[in-house]
Amino acid sequence: MTDLKIGKLPDRTPVKITFSAWPDLNQALSEYAIFYEQTYGEAETVAELVPFMLDSFLKSDRAFAQVRKRSSADDASERSARHPHRRPNQHGGIAMSVIGNFTLAKDGGWTGNIRTLAIDAKLRLVPNDNREHENAPAFRAMIGWSRIDDA
Repeated sequence: MTDLKIGKLPDRTPVKITFSAWPDLNQALSEYAIFYEQTYGEAETVAELVPFMLDSFLKSDRAFAQVRKRSSADDASERSARHPHRRPNQHGGIAMSVIGNFTLAKDGGWTGNIRTLAIDAKLRLVPNDNREHENAPAFRAMIGWSRIDDA
């Protein structure tokens, strides 16, 4: 068998998930879709936006990220045994593509660009001066004057 530079690609088949939403949540999601269209000039359905919202939420949940990181570190040795030609990076996982470049801003935040299949935007990470506790986000993610997330 030929030893290729990349291993067999993972399953990329979308999984359909359905759920019931409260009327208030449904209204908020619909309003978000309208705001998205006003911001980017392109209409997207709630069904198209929700996977990105959930992905953003899961990536911003620090407790979940720590638990997931611990379990992935435990699996790293198993992965390297199955794929000896793949070398883990310093965090124990396989190296990922760069999706953004940032430089330090004068206000102590960061400015740069994010580019993925779904997003191509200038982003600012602005220091959060209203941190109520040490686990509060240190930065606010901003596109233009719109706050899109915390980091």
